[in-house]
Amino acid sequence: MFETAYRLEQAAALQAKAKEFLREHRILLPADSTLARIVGEQRERARQEIYARIVSELSRDLTETLDKLLAVPHGGV
Repeated sequence: MFETAYRLEQAAALQAKAKEFLREHRILLPADSTLARIVGEQRERARQEIYARIVSELSRDLTETLDKLLAVPHGGV
């Protein structure tokens, strides 16, 4: 599921893939709410991994520049 979450963003597509996998392997399907929770957890895990990879590839100068763009001066914009 985690590997698939790397490639697919939509929860519905991930749930469909998970159901397909479970049926092919003759594994009892869990409740829809359970499957939705698992898909959500794996999507978040994949998203965090992707963010971490991107950040690790950024130069120090670029990271500092991006951090400065996020800083809001006290008292307004």
